[in-house]
Amino acid sequence: MASLPVYESALEQFDLKSQQQTSEAYFANEIRDKGFVILRGKYDDKDFINIANENLSIEIPVTPLSVNTSKIWQAQVLWQSPDEFLVILPLSKKDAFFQKAQHAFKGIFAAVVDISGGFVCIELSGTRYLDVLQKVSEYEFNKHNFPMNKTVVTFLGEALCIFLRIDPEKILILLRFSFADYCWRLLEHASREYVSSISNDTS
Repeated sequence: MASLPVYESALEQFDLKSQQQTSEAYFANEIRDKGFVILRGKYDDKDFINIANENLSIEIPVTPLSVNTSKIWQAQVLWQSPDEFLVILPLSKKDAFFQKAQHAFKGIFAAVVDISGGFVCIELSGTRYLDVLQKVSEYEFNKHNFPMNKTVVTFLGEALCIFLRIDPEKILILLRFSFADYCWRLLEHASREYVSSISNDTS
């Protein structure tokens, strides 16, 4: 019997489980149970907006850099550009959503792309995680400039990443698979003075 494929994160080499520590200052956690789907369609296209709302139960964000939430899919919908939106949802729901979206948008000016294999998701939290980010990014990551339900695409070191806040005490970072090693090492180095806690969430 052929063996089933085994998913390995781009961060597998770091053996993150063995590096867990307890720290209130900084916590970095890889979130594996996420799927990523790109929806392409114009934000001012009524057909695109209505189909997303009525057929898929998601609300397309029309305000730049905003994030909407779908309780049905347990998903976040991120504004990426006037004609591109990123849906982040549990991996267990991703295939069903992708298939339903393909069917729903058939026949109109829209596209659905599954990019789940190309990204790594890191969650940062703790009392000093914003200080860590300030060391490695030019963007002003504070609770006034980066409030709840906001997303921004900016650099982490020299790697372009997607940042979003859907929790008042945490930030999620989406980075390309090929940048994961570089970004993780960068965050490790920047967080050393705060006794970083690092883990891998496989739930």
